[in-house]
Amino acid sequence: MFERFQEFFQNLTTDHPKSGIAPDDPRIAVAALCIQVMEADGKVENSEKKKLRKLLKEQYGLDGRQLDALIAAGQEAENEAVDYFRFTSDLKRHLDSNQRIDMTARTDGIYDAGFVGSSANIFAYDTRVNRSFDFNYNAKTPDGRGNVFFQAYYAQDVDDLNNPSPLSALNSLATRTTVDHNRRQLDIVGTRFQPRYQIGFGNELLLGMDWERSWITSNRNRAGNAPVVQLSPQDNNQTENVFGFYAEDSQNLFDDRVTLRGGIRQTLGATTLNATPWAPTLIPNTVNYQATTYSVGATARVTDWFNARVGASSGFRAPTATELGANFTTTPIGTTIFGNPNLLPETSHQMELGGTLTSRTARFDAVVFQNIISNRIAPVTISSVGGVVIQTQMNNPADIVVQGVEFQAEADVIQSLHLPVSSDWRWRFYGSGYYNFKMVDYGAVPAAGTNQATRINQYEAAIGTQFGQAGTEIPWNINVLGIFRGPMWYNTEESLSPAFFPGQIRNTTVYTKSAFTVWNTRAEVEVRKGVNLFLAVNNIFDVNQSPVFIATNQYPCTANIAKAPDVGWLREVDFHLGKLALADGDQIKARDYLRQSGYKSFEKPIVLTTPFSEDTLSGHAFASRRIAEIIPGRVYGLSGFEFTEYYFVVSDDGRQLIGIDAGTRPDSAKTAFEALRAYAPNLPELTTVFITHAHWDHVGGHSYFRALNPRLRFYARSNYNEEVEHELTGPAAFDKHFFGERFDEPRGQAAVFIIGKRLQLDAEELG
Repeated sequence: MFERFQEFFQNLTTDHPKSGIAPDDPRIAVAALCIQVMEADGKVENSEKKKLRKLLKEQYGLDGRQLDALIAAGQEAENEAVDYFRFTSDLKRHLDSNQRIDMTARTDGIYDAGFVGSSANIFAYDTRVNRSFDFNYNAKTPDGRGNVFFQAYYAQDVDDLNNPSPLSALNSLATRTTVDHNRRQLDIVGTRFQPRYQIGFGNELLLGMDWERSWITSNRNRAGNAPVVQLSPQDNNQTENVFGFYAEDSQNLFDDRVTLRGGIRQTLGATTLNATPWAPTLIPNTVNYQATTYSVGATARVTDWFNARVGASSGFRAPTATELGANFTTTPIGTTIFGNPNLLPETSHQMELGGTLTSRTARFDAVVFQNIISNRIAPVTISSVGGVVIQTQMNNPADIVVQGVEFQAEADVIQSLHLPVSSDWRWRFYGSGYYNFKMVDYGAVPAAGTNQATRINQYEAAIGTQFGQAGTEIPWNINVLGIFRGPMWYNTEESLSPAFFPGQIRNTTVYTKSAFTVWNTRAEVEVRKGVNLFLAVNNIFDVNQSPVFIATNQYPCTANIAKAPDVGWLREVDFHLGKLALADGDQIKARDYLRQSGYKSFEKPIVLTTPFSEDTLSGHAFASRRIAEIIPGRVYGLSGFEFTEYYFVVSDDGRQLIGIDAGTRPDSAKTAFEALRAYAPNLPELTTVFITHAHWDHVGGHSYFRALNPRLRFYARSNYNEEVEHELTGPAAFDKHFFGERFDEPRGQAAVFIIGKRLQLDAEELG
């Protein structure tokens, strides 16, 4: 990078003496800009410092003391600066008027952001960071007919994701993860060279050459119970090297009222699959590709207020190393996808016809278009058993055809309404949108259930307003923007509950996402020239929707039935919400609710449901079966296994499991305890059971627990014997009515409990 600076700054300051550093010396600006480049990644290496000294010494012929003074002045100026304006303006005063240098550095990101994503995973969080730096040089010939543009750039994109699956129904209890950390870093360096020349008679020719090199570095770490193993990252490591050569010519006719243009580009690339952590089956290799694309079009100024245009172009997407590579795991819940080294690049062909209406206060642009996507690369399911999917990457021989209309509009409200305000006030309305009247996937598989093109909104619109002041001492503005997203057909990778989505084939079956609207706002103020502060609030009304995912945390039970308050109850809620949507005339939302309810039509009698259950053999239960971690990893509560509830506590040292009460019957105690062991297989041995009181639904299952461990200790209250005697006088038939026919009253077994040894239980210690 420093060599490029040296090339562009050469002869920039040759008119300055080699000794003496004046405050406005442009060499200070050069040194300060170089220091800012060194600090762009947050650290400065010794090798970079040595390189800077060498560059400045060779460029300006300075000795040690003068060189130290220049670097010190550049460092001081860089420390005091809040932007590049001071330095670039200094250089601009010393540059030829036909040359210009621009530099831009930026960074943004989100940190530890919650992510309500696939399978209603409320445990996931993301960190995403983007950084970039570009150096642009423009020069033109003295006669103004020729122009040269050169750009050198660097960009970095980091996705640092943690997507554990502690509740995934697709993984056994033992293999569910508490950590699934996947870090992917994409680095890009490149250059672009574009000479342009006005040949004459309204003709302009552009030639260009691009070079870009990118590399992906991924790693992954998983943790959980003992059976959890490491898996390969979601993206394989790869390096891509691309050269592009292109030419574009434009011709103005009829006093510049008509412009014809055409261009062609040849792209040569090589994608290398690199060794990737936890992916021993990968075979590193390099795949070369090439593609020729074109662009043609014409514009015509029909009247002073109407311009028409027509155009056609093509594009392509080369397969990634991940799509070319051997088998890898792409999702936290275990979908395995096999790569295909014989993949061809995807191609696309676009056509459009449109026009722009312009007045003094408003502008409206509309276009009809067609986009055909061919040889698209997509994973094809070859096996789906029990929700576990195996796929392979393939080129689909059939096309996707999308036809639609797109528009943009804006209007100056103050000028349109002739409002009596000063000229520094600004108020405008703007909007954009599209509607796809044809979205057909001619290669859709029958199991998808539809030939609608997937992962594309049928329509979308945005409308907003901006209000503020410009040209004042402190310019400012406020934006309010509403975004309306139409329905989307989506072959989700989520594993949805069969109670609401019967017959789903993950990654294949297509469902419809309903339309929704979100509102955003942004305020911006320019505190000084070139320094802007802004405040943004997205999703003002906190709409709980995802553009693609079906099982958000609003309806987590659609992915995990255990999250439903009660299966039957929720079905009825969705059913009646669907009837309300039907009454409002919203057919899409009505069908969506009906599907979630699991019913086939809106013609059915009313159903009353309850979480309570009765069974002749097992008796009465107050809730659906569930296990709750009251204190994660320490206190567990089990309900719905029988008449009573069970509680278990892990000791402070983690070596003992303590039970609270013993349940009603040995068979129900066995069912509940085995469910707990499956849920948390690393729990310590059960060593102690505390009996809160002597009712049969708290002591009846004790024989099962004692059989697990002959050294098991039972503790009860000092009045336990008196309570047992009282229970023995109760009617047995009454007990079987609540506890089921399997209940066998434990008469004569009261002495199994340890009594007489007094324990002092400190509430603070127990907490």
